[in-house]
Formats: sequence, structure tokens, C-alpha cells
Amino acid sequence: SYTHPAFTDNLTPAQAQFEFQQSRNVFQQQLGLLFPGMAVPGNPERLQTSLMIGQYYSYTSGGYSGSGAGYPGAFGYMLPQPSVFYFSPNMTPDFTIIDFRRQTAAQAEALWRQEINDIHKHANAPIVHWPWHDYGPTRRFNPAYTKEMFENTIRFARDSGTE
Repeated sequence: SYTHPAFTDNLTPAQAQFEFQQSRNVFQQQLGLLFPGMAVPGNPERLQTSLMIGQYYSYTSGGYSGSGAGYPGAFGYMLPQPSVFYFSPNMTPDFTIIDFRRQTAAQAEALWRQEINDIHKHANAPIVHWPWHDYGPTRRFNPAYTKEMFENTIRFARDSGTE
């Protein structure tokens, strides 16, 4: 989302449209990338909210779902009628490393490389689901983020045969 509201359940349809279309526009303008999916920020949302947000993306995910949180490894359609697909992340989000743990961009890259290597150990077709925020590579809120930490990790994943 654009402003990262803590309670997406409180958004009106017009606010949701702004939040999720604007963040997609920032990705396209600043990074030249198109993103078909998004992660819901903040607190867990109701199904109704996820479906409202799903109008703007072909898939969605929740926040980090490592040990003790969320639904690690979960994926599937939110409803029996295929419309919005849900993925559970398998890598640590940028916010967790930089803003919560107060680590550096170099430490984030090292952790992400290790996570990608670990994913390769347990998969014939390794797929990375890595949540990161539009404000990270654009450095909109915190200069501790670098565009290179994202580019280097994407390059590492690609070069190692990760999808």
C-alpha cells in the first residue's frame, strides 16, 4: 500500500483503490517493474477486505509467516471460485530486518542469500516469496534501505535458478 495503513479493514473502497493503485504506480515509475501481486500491511484483514484489495492484483499475501506467525507455507484461492490467490511468504521482509531488527542493508542481503540457499536445499523447483515494501528501494522513509540491496538479491535469486 502507499501509506501502509495499520488497519486495512478500516479503508473505504476509494481509500483502498488509492492505497493499492498508487503503490503499484510508484513501482512502475521508480523501478520500471510491473507487479501482479501485493502483501497486505499491518494487522490481519477480514476476507471482505482481502477481496476488495484483490480487485487490483491477481494475488495477495499476508505479512511474514515464519515460525510462530501466520500460516507458513500456505497457498491457494481465498474462495472456492478462483479469483484472488493467497501466498504465504518464505523469506524475511525488509521491514523486519531494517526497521525492526535495526540491521544494515549488507546484513539484509546476507540473510536473504542464506534464505534463498536454504530454499534451494529443500526444493526441486525453488520459488521465493519475498515480501518487501515500495518505500524500501525508493528510500522514501528510511535511508538505511538501498536500491542495491534489492537489486543484488533479485540478481542472486535469478542467477541461482530461483523463481
